[in-house]
Amino acid sequence: MVPDGSESSYFFDIDDNLLCLPTRLYLWNAETRTEKAVSSGKFVATSRWRAS
Repeated sequence: MVPDGSESSYFFDIDDNLLCLPTRLYLWNAETRTEKAVSSGKFVATSRWRAS
């Protein structure tokens, strides 16, 4: 903390960018009311969403 009381924070997105972590995404299907865990790599490979 600096003398004026303000603080600085930094957040880093390191999953799949710098490290291979076992992070799972939990996808919810509202029609079947089921949840499915997938890796972030599988999500990107099979989804219509693509990072540009």
